[in-house]
Amino acid sequence: MGRKVPVRALCTGKVKVEDNSARLESGSLDIRFGDRVKPGTVEAEKIIAENGVTIRNIPEPATGAEAKAKPAGLLARRPGNVTTLDARRGELDLVANEADFYDKVKVSEPGSELTCEHLKAIARTTGDVIPDLESYRARDEFPDRIAVGAGRELVRVTADRDVRLKRTLPSGEVQRATGDHAVYEVKERTLVMTADPPHRPTAVTTDSGMVGDKVTIELDTEEVLVDNGDALTRLNDFKFDKK
Repeated sequence: MGRKVPVRALCTGKVKVEDNSARLESGSLDIRFGDRVKPGTVEAEKIIAENGVTIRNIPEPATGAEAKAKPAGLLARRPGNVTTLDARRGELDLVANEADFYDKVKVSEPGSELTCEHLKAIARTTGDVIPDLESYRARDEFPDRIAVGAGRELVRVTADRDVRLKRTLPSGEVQRATGDHAVYEVKERTLVMTADPPHRPTAVTTDSGMVGDKVTIELDTEEVLVDNGDALTRLNDFKFDKK
């Protein structure tokens, strides 16, 4: 008889899984195995977490130039921040290098929070190590490459349905933006928010606000750009927090 290999593993109850880069907790975990990730070896191809899922990254302490090659969070101002992702359901496709999270999705870390109903993260295979980073902008706080596990780096994150972003800057200023869709391009270090007509995305700071066709947040420089914008005249009527 040939050697038996795992095809599927199903865990229920208070499931906890941890490796060197992240910690996952969920009500149930379904792991499908195959040989498409690395031909000739059997590895996890798809992971489905249901009944509530929480993922926290485990950052490596880093200082100086070395820190630029370390993993950073989705909205991280500095490498080493702990990022927490909560959702009702999550699917990680390790063959396609994609992850989808559904229903009451929240990504939070010190000074930043993003909420939506569907979050999709797209990665690409790079090999075992992401090279040292060289392309940093003025504030040297946002990487244009982010490691997400061994041999992968994050390329893009999209958020859909009731998207809300809140950031607190070092100055104490609070930036808020809302829309129906958001796209975070890691290499560009931008987050672009749009809305389905007749709605328009909104950007609000402590003492001003605008609606427009598109809101672009330069994550490294903290600049907020609004295309074809109109000023909000009644900030007290702006409702950011969900009911």
